[in-house]
Amino acid sequence: MTGYLTELARAGAKVGTMSRRLSAIRFAARPRNSPDPPANARVVAVWEGIRRTHGAPPTQAAPLMPPELFDALAACPLVKRWKTKGRPPEPDLAGRRDVALLLVGFVAARPWSGPSSKRACSDRATLSSNCEAARQTRGRRRPRTLSGPAAR
Repeated sequence: MTGYLTELARAGAKVGTMSRRLSAIRFAARPRNSPDPPANARVVAVWEGIRRTHGAPPTQAAPLMPPELFDALAACPLVKRWKTKGRPPEPDLAGRRDVALLLVGFVAARPWSGPSSKRACSDRATLSSNCEAARQTRGRRRPRTLSGPAAR
């Protein structure tokens, strides 16, 4: 078992892949009432060493910016067209659900929100200009402006 793990690590397998394979071995051993191979002390020690040396933090995905959002929204079907002749098209509820989820997720996680984030942006030009401003200031801190009673 330890040889298998070290060979996987030597071949460049990711820690997640090795973990999934250990789970599959554990799952396969359970119905046979055989001892749990990954629970062996030597296997646990090798596994911890592999995780320590080969483990990497998860890579952060790039945020979905308005141009890509518009492409994703355009790809969501709003009308279901049937292959059966004579059957009229119907509204596609799954497509509408996908559009709603994309929009809610985008608005909830806006990376470009600033002091004016309370105002809703309804047109593409405003979204694109905010997006461009966020790209230009990425990695730098923007000065905070106070508004309301805190500014006095």
